[in-house]
Amino acid sequence: MDPTECPPTKRRKIEFADVDVDVDVDRISELGDDLLIEILSLLSTKEAVQTSLLSKRFQNLWASVPVLDLNFDEFCPDDDTINNLQDFEEQELLYLSLEEKFTKFVDGVFEHRDPSINVDSFNLKWDEEESNPAPAIKWLDTVAKLKPKFLTVKICTEDQIFQVPDSIFSCKSLQEMELNLDLEAIRPRLVDLPCLKKITLRSVGIVNGVLQKLSRLPALEEMVLSNCHFNTCEISSSTLKRLVVEGSPDDHPDEIIRSS
Repeated sequence: MDPTECPPTKRRKIEFADVDVDVDVDRISELGDDLLIEILSLLSTKEAVQTSLLSKRFQNLWASVPVLDLNFDEFCPDDDTINNLQDFEEQELLYLSLEEKFTKFVDGVFEHRDPSINVDSFNLKWDEEESNPAPAIKWLDTVAKLKPKFLTVKICTEDQIFQVPDSIFSCKSLQEMELNLDLEAIRPRLVDLPCLKKITLRSVGIVNGVLQKLSRLPALEEMVLSNCHFNTCEISSSTLKRLVVEGSPDDHPDEIIRSS
């Protein structure tokens, strides 16, 4: 974590008739915990953690936020800094350092957040080509135990193989799921998502039989397949209201059979 320092709270003096009243400019700290946590939920997790430096009032609030928004890009310097490096080896060393920093940060978040607080929404974006996203498997396994309702994962690497753990496909609390995997395949041994209403797959390799398992989910209403690679398949659903297939025609089957 490399949180930025925040200036101390400022005070201003207001005069009412002949009475001088000192008024705190900062009224946010006077709000209740529930409202402050709701506000922190609108920030990325890195930004929420940084608020712990504002005052003792904020020191542990981030640990109760039911939203985890983890983005590798927030740990990267701007393009000019990267382009000013002398050669490829220097850039590679930089990204290795950033990967270590990001991994350490996310591990720390899971270690220090309140374990009694479930995760309503989980968003992970890690799309640096030179990175090894293996730690994300452990994070997803942990999140699956925290009863998430909404899950978005974007992991795109050049040489590393990433496999979404089976725990995600048997997470009974999930209502919406989006996966963007740079054409990595999903191979769940079991699909048990009784509350899932919407699934979005972007740049995902889908092995035979998986789409049929997903389409048969009892609450599924919407399925989006964007730039995915899969063979001819059958989608069988009595609940599906919207099916979107988009992307390169070369990656689509000759026929999608939809039955109810």
